[in-house]
Amino acid sequence: MNEITEPSKEEVNKILGLFEKRSFEELDITLMEIINRYPRGSTAWLFLGMYLGQINRLDDAEKALTKSLSINPNYGEGIRLLADILRRKGKILQGIDYGKKAIKILPKYAAAYDTLGTCYASNKNYKNATDMFYKALELNENPISYNNLGNALRNLGNYKESILVLNKAIELNPNIIQIFINLSLTYFETRDYEKALKTLEKIKSLKIDKITESSVFAAYGHIYRKLHKYKLSEKYYLLAKNTSDEYSSGVYDGLAEINSLKLNHLESLKYFKKGMLNPSTINNSISNYLMTLSYFGKKNKKDLHKEIIKYATQIITPKIKIKKKKNILKDSPIRVGFISGDFHQHPVSFFLKDVICNFNDKFFESYGYYNHHLSDEVTIDFKKEFSKFKYIHAMNDYEKLNLIRDDEIDILIDLSGHTARNSLAVLKGKAAPIQMTWLGFSETTGIKEIDNIICDKISIPSNEEKFFSEKPIRLKNSFYCFSNPGQDNFPIKSKLDKTLIYGCFSNIKKINEAVIDSWIKILSKNTDSKIFLKSQYYRDREIKENILKKFLLQGINKNRIIFDTDSSRKDYLLDYNKIDVILDTFPYPGGTTTCESLFMGTPVVTIEGNTFLSRNGENILRNAGFSDFIAKNKREYIDIAVDIKKILNSLNYNKENIREKFINSSIMNQEEFTLDFKKKLKERWNKYLSRKI
Repeated sequence: MNEITEPSKEEVNKILGLFEKRSFEELDITLMEIINRYPRGSTAWLFLGMYLGQINRLDDAEKALTKSLSINPNYGEGIRLLADILRRKGKILQGIDYGKKAIKILPKYAAAYDTLGTCYASNKNYKNATDMFYKALELNENPISYNNLGNALRNLGNYKESILVLNKAIELNPNIIQIFINLSLTYFETRDYEKALKTLEKIKSLKIDKITESSVFAAYGHIYRKLHKYKLSEKYYLLAKNTSDEYSSGVYDGLAEINSLKLNHLESLKYFKKGMLNPSTINNSISNYLMTLSYFGKKNKKDLHKEIIKYATQIITPKIKIKKKKNILKDSPIRVGFISGDFHQHPVSFFLKDVICNFNDKFFESYGYYNHHLSDEVTIDFKKEFSKFKYIHAMNDYEKLNLIRDDEIDILIDLSGHTARNSLAVLKGKAAPIQMTWLGFSETTGIKEIDNIICDKISIPSNEEKFFSEKPIRLKNSFYCFSNPGQDNFPIKSKLDKTLIYGCFSNIKKINEAVIDSWIKILSKNTDSKIFLKSQYYRDREIKENILKKFLLQGINKNRIIFDTDSSRKDYLLDYNKIDVILDTFPYPGGTTTCESLFMGTPVVTIEGNTFLSRNGENILRNAGFSDFIAKNKREYIDIAVDIKKILNSLNYNKENIREKFINSSIMNQEEFTLDFKKKLKERWNKYLSRKI
């Protein structure tokens, strides 16, 4: 008598019904009975794998599906389900391989194309993902594939199309919560936060499980953070964290960011460390952690160097075969790639724009690799000035690495370090024979594959080279070159009158207890003065009141503290006309704000630093000829700020001649800077060639 190894049709239908009802407790009992009854049945093990996947027991799900396939190696549905489990476990390349096998066995099965598309999307290969989702929809027009397609289109930056596709998914099935979440996220990316909130509100009438509820809470957290409503954002992030770990990485990074804004840096670091536990976001969490360390500023140089090296080695980079390098002709132009997520109105661009305008000649070609979808007037200008300009934001790290190698870049310059939208994983994969870092992050990246750091004699003295994994390339003057915004566009007005107005336009994260304590002492000594604080983060009432409270507790009248929020760059620069003197932050001083202030004729008081980062304010002032405003310590910082009127009078400084002196300094001499910059690059390239010949 033949042994029956597979469940009957009635048993299969019963199990499918339980899946449809999501009756997990009954499924658990029923499937154990089925496995005991049909231990050699591929369908029984497949159902168990399905069930274990749905309750997030991914390791057990992989084992069950592997068992199913050991019995029936060509079980298309088993292969497809295993592809999805592998993807969810972070084994994305394996998932893609199994997804391809599923399509080969089931070429007319829409779900197989959808699964492979999801695997591609998890690998950030959104172009291939959209192709798969379109194919799935050709075979079966369904809301899930429309939803997945909408996500992929969003990640490609095709927001209008994404919104249309997601609305089509809702039209087909208005009861799938995840579609509303994804539509909300698309509105979020277009910065239409009100529509994003309204879309989420539509979910309230639907039945939500814990994992989905967590993602809804996370979406609210993201939106309220962008709306500068940090108390509400934190509330929803905590709800998401306490409900499920499914979205923990984005939630942890969000909580870390809010704590950083509240100056709770230690708590922020703890959350970023938790974010590192997710393989799909470990690189971002590592960079965020190291960036926050620089704000925190409590470690000595030796310990900070060790910490950066420790975490930088954990950055995941794509594995790729080394291509044979092209035959190098000594007289051919040097191809220099600049990789950044900041080729738009951003501080990095303010220091790069005039350099690129003067860069290309018969000896050099410039390639811009832009890791962001945002495009504005600055982006358009860059497109004109670079020899070639390429958007890479929708590519995964493997594709970025291949692109740069195919372009045969000779020198690749990272402009981000551990700041947002960096491509350090690409540089860790050695995309070019010579790699450098410049501008974005005034510290070592900790990545040994980055050969050099562009700096100057102030930023990295010779006795501190041991704290950098990169070898310094020192420019003749400052490593800063501030692009001229145009004097005619920004007329200056002399402000000095009886009431002295101090100011600080720096990122709020740079404002620590020691900085505020110094400001309080300055205001206490100079009773006829006020302080003007400008930042986008002051849109949040709690953040603003947290800082105001510190002044009030020391007897400073609230009328002496002026808060203002972000504005257009033109209005932002013109606001320096309301200020007599800028008080720099420490140990993380201003770079962009210091240059903008001097361009607007407003002096800046800063403190000498003892690291690359903490010397940035000093660097600009020394190279611009304003050493009188550099203090050796907090006591001297306070004294200079209190006596600023006398100091300005003794030096015969007014706003007009401060601007003139700054514009004529090496910091704004774009031609001289670019000639020296290219000279150093050529010397480095020739040194490389001499070793290859």
